[in-house]
Formats: sequence, structure tokens, C-alpha cells
Amino acid sequence: MCFASMTKGVFALAIQSFVTADSMGVFPELKHFMGKHNPGTLEIVNKGIVEVPPKAWRWINEMQQIGAMMKDEGGFSRELRGFKGINPVLTHGCLIIVIAEDTVLGSEQIGHRKRGTTVEDVVAAVREGMATKEKVE
Repeated sequence: MCFASMTKGVFALAIQSFVTADSMGVFPELKHFMGKHNPGTLEIVNKGIVEVPPKAWRWINEMQQIGAMMKDEGGFSRELRGFKGINPVLTHGCLIIVIAEDTVLGSEQIGHRKRGTTVEDVVAAVREGMATKEKVE
């Protein structure tokens, strides 16, 4: 479960960072900066991000279990100094729900991919899904 929290958490954080950078108009610069200063991480997230969409639906429950484990076994609760009101596992879990339920990526299936086969398209699809969801609400 700790391994799963590392991999899923890294990919979720990367997607959130890339989507935010794209909305700010600095996504190409972020990728360039990462390629220059942290190429290993960029390579890992570039490969992993495109593997997330067809698996997102099954990650929802797993992220909830990871959050409970971090609280119960690791002692990370919202009451800790610095963690008040913040639960990064829940935040990452919310992103996975957005991908699975609010974007076209949620209908992607391994071996039959149409969207999200590049990092740029994952970012675009997440932004599209979030914008559509925002208009509905």
C-alpha cells in the first residue's frame, strides 16, 4: 500500500501540476525546466501519466484506502500541525475521481485508447472535463 501511495501520488501530483501550469500558460516552460533540472522525474511522470486514465476508476477506492492507512498507521491526520485542513491523499483521490468520472479519459480502456495517450492530451482532457463540470454546476 505504501508503494501504491508513492506511485499513484506522484502521478496525481504531476497531473495537477501540469494542468495548473497549462492553465497559467507555462506548461512548456515547466517541462523544459524539469527536463533540465530533474530529467529522471520528468521521464517517470511522462510515462506514468499516460497510463493513469484507463486505470483511474479502480484507483478511487485504493486512494481512499491509502488515506485511511496514512491516518491510522502513519499518524497523519488533519489535526497535526501543518496538516490542519489538508489531506494530500484525499486531494489526489479527488483528482482520480475527476479523471474517472468527469473527463473523456474515464471511458478509456487498456488496448483501445483514443484520448490521453500523450501527457499533453491528458492535461487537455482533464482541463476540458473540469471546465464542462464547472459549467454544469
